[in-house]
Amino acid sequence: MAFTDVLSQPPYPGAKPEEVAEIHIVGRVFSDWETVWVQHRWMDAWPIFRFTAAERFDPKNPPQLWKTLQIIPTDQCEIILAGQLAITGIVTVRQTAYDANSHAVSIQGMGYVWLTWRGSILDEKQEYVDMTYVEIATKVLAPFKMVPKVVGTISSLKFKKVNNETGESVFQFLERIGRTRKVVLGADHLGNILLIGDHESDVVDELTEGVNIKSMQCVIKIEDQYDPYVARGQGPRSNEGSPADAAHQEAFVDGQLGKYSPLLVSMDHPVWTKAEVDLRAKTEATWGDGTIVEATVVVYGWLTQAGVLWIQCVGKSVTLNAPMTTLVGQKLAIRSATCTQDSQSGTQTTLDLVAGWLLNDKGIVQGVSEPGDAQSTPDQPAVTGDPRQIKSTRAQ
Repeated sequence: MAFTDVLSQPPYPGAKPEEVAEIHIVGRVFSDWETVWVQHRWMDAWPIFRFTAAERFDPKNPPQLWKTLQIIPTDQCEIILAGQLAITGIVTVRQTAYDANSHAVSIQGMGYVWLTWRGSILDEKQEYVDMTYVEIATKVLAPFKMVPKVVGTISSLKFKKVNNETGESVFQFLERIGRTRKVVLGADHLGNILLIGDHESDVVDELTEGVNIKSMQCVIKIEDQYDPYVARGQGPRSNEGSPADAAHQEAFVDGQLGKYSPLLVSMDHPVWTKAEVDLRAKTEATWGDGTIVEATVVVYGWLTQAGVLWIQCVGKSVTLNAPMTTLVGQKLAIRSATCTQDSQSGTQTTLDLVAGWLLNDKGIVQGVSEPGDAQSTPDQPAVTGDPRQIKSTRAQ
């Protein structure tokens, strides 16, 4: 059943044009929502959204929303916030509740990449030989008619042989082997699957205490940090007469902790080169030291000061000026953005900010990219160097 009408009543009286949320489904547009909740994130498999609509029953004015809001699971959709694309998605849940006096509907869904990321790998061979990480990802995603998009630089070091586990999902497999190539997984608002390597992000806005920050919570901690980070792997012996430990490989990366408290991780597949073990240790150092700061910042509205939807800025950076947190002029990366709207809090965005290198921003920890590594397009340049230089500037 097709609808051509547009439900354009603002979610609550006085809503600004830039505060309207819409679900677009094949020529139909729905925007009469009581609550809006839309989240996009990196380091997780897919974006998610949730909308609710309600209406009181009036015998003199029969409800129209109940009749026209015919959104059902499997509907492909676009989530539009403030006139800009937030998520390319699919509806997964429709929930209704009603009595003699009122009707309510809840629509929930995921980014379209949900279908791919959660899907199992059916390749019976389950073996990938002499292939780079990008080549493996491309092969695994091919049955889903998805082509991965590389952000930054990813090592071109080849896996001599690696296997996926029976029943392992695409996300689980690529995330697992990605740890040995320092790769973060994600998606964008256009529905692309992202393989995120070493890169440098743009600063999209400045967040300042007492100016455009509505509320904030910041945690600076060292609980997940170690020093040093150690990776060990085992490769095939060169010949039967070589010592048993001849294939033993080990790599150390110094942490920021400055106190001896080592973390040892074991490679979950055979290794052939020392470089593989080095990358695994660098990944642990990046992820461990990257948890040093986590800030949750709530800002007014859905748009940056430049008029860009915050959800489109996930993976990019902001400059944080918050003397009460001891962070002034600090560049932090946006790990997730959640745009919400209701009658209590109005229209706002919650930003989850982290140290940039947790998302592979600002270079490879204690190393540089290898010549010939898989790289993104020129508008997403890769850089090198040690980014782990977060500084606390105390208010004078």
